[in-house]
Amino acid sequence: MLNTDPSQYPDENPLADKGGGSSPTPAEVQQYADGLVDPTQIAYDNSYAYRGLDESQATNKDNPYPTHLGTSPRYHAK
Repeated sequence: MLNTDPSQYPDENPLADKGGGSSPTPAEVQQYADGLVDPTQIAYDNSYAYRGLDESQATNKDNPYPTHLGTSPRYHAK
């Protein structure tokens, strides 16, 4: 164990890829974290804020969550 080179192993989380089309996928989790998921698909999450570019979410009566248009970390990443 002490003589094993960790760089020979892939740098990935084997639990993130469940295979077989199960959900949530890593991409879906990242969309949720970035605030890009449609707020009508979110239930019982008081910390969620929509941060995408869809301006209709600002006046959508079915959107109970705060809307901060264009503030997603995805848009500001370098």
